[in-house]
Amino acid sequence: MPPVFVIARLTVQESSRRRLLLALLILTLVVVGFSAWGFNKITTMTRGDGTPLPPDQVSLITSQLLIVITFMFSGVLALSAAVVAGPLISGEVESGLLLAMLARPVRRSEVVIGKWLGLAALVAVYAAGAGSLELGAVDWATGYLPPHPVELLMFVAAEGLVLLSLGMLLSTRLSGITAGVIALVAWLMAWIAGVVGDIGTGLQNQALQNVGVVSHLLL
Repeated sequence: MPPVFVIARLTVQESSRRRLLLALLILTLVVVGFSAWGFNKITTMTRGDGTPLPPDQVSLITSQLLIVITFMFSGVLALSAAVVAGPLISGEVESGLLLAMLARPVRRSEVVIGKWLGLAALVAVYAAGAGSLELGAVDWATGYLPPHPVELLMFVAAEGLVLLSLGMLLSTRLSGITAGVIALVAWLMAWIAGVVGDIGTGLQNQALQNVGVVSHLLL
């Protein structure tokens, strides 16, 4: 087996033993359970005259709440990716573990790529698993499913992979805390820029639209 895949496998095994991953899985199950209960309550809502809400209104409310939950999941994934990737390289350099590893016939690029592949696999699996579980819970509770669920899951996974890549890149030059904070702040700035661009589109304000476009291109 090539050294890159060996390091990727070891990275997955090491990450699986951390309490962060276990806590993330438990919290995800709790959130999915509560959200399924909440979405199920939407179907029991009634109008002023006591009649139940029509299916189109239930779908509208569900779609808006699902956007909020999707943002929450993407935020948790981005935060976890930044926290894990930030000290990944710099922490092992400071502890001397990476120096002992590089004493063997292993290239530095193979170590970095292998660690990235391992964590990227975890990010993709979590995004696909948690997203599918949430969409399944929503479909079970309300019968609503987004128009493009696969594209939605791919977008959430790509967001986590971008934060992971940025965090690892910064970790090769900066300390772990600094790299994680910079990656997370960059993600927040990109999100705020998207909100500003959407506001500019709604107000037909070209200046705000340009701010959103430029910020997206930079971040």
